[in-house]
Amino acid sequence: MAVPSQISHEWRSKAKCLPPKTVVDEKTGEERPTTEEEKIEHTRHMYDVMFPEQGRSTAPGLKICAKCPVRASCIEYSLHTGEHFGIWGVPDRPRRRARRQRAMIRNSGVPANEYLFDAMREADLQAAKDEAKAKRKAKAEERKAKAEATIVAISEETEDATDRT
Repeated sequence: MAVPSQISHEWRSKAKCLPPKTVVDEKTGEERPTTEEEKIEHTRHMYDVMFPEQGRSTAPGLKICAKCPVRASCIEYSLHTGEHFGIWGVPDRPRRRARRQRAMIRNSGVPANEYLFDAMREADLQAAKDEAKAKRKAKAEERKAKAEATIVAISEETEDATDRT
């Protein structure tokens, strides 16, 4: 495995998650160099997006990664350096772990074993379970909203009937 200091970092300058070198000035409409304040603000925002706290969505970061021209290099870098936190072009921890294990085996020359495939299947199964849970929750919220609307309609009808008598 390569030592992090021996890995080329040339790809990083093209990453979509880094502050842009230039921006379009809102007042003049002309392109100008990015100010230090803008770079700091962008970096803070990207940190929150690319290193979401546990339980927060990774979708915004993955959206950025999907458009990034150096996503493959980023993933490779994270595997070589053993990054445990952050998106690094991969949606979740189980998939990162499975990729890391496959890379370790690939780099060591040892043939892949069934455990790695089980880890990937487990990650995919967990993703499917999470998606199904989200759908069930959305349907439950929809049913609740319909029930509340029905209750409001019935109470309005009851008030109207009471007012007529």
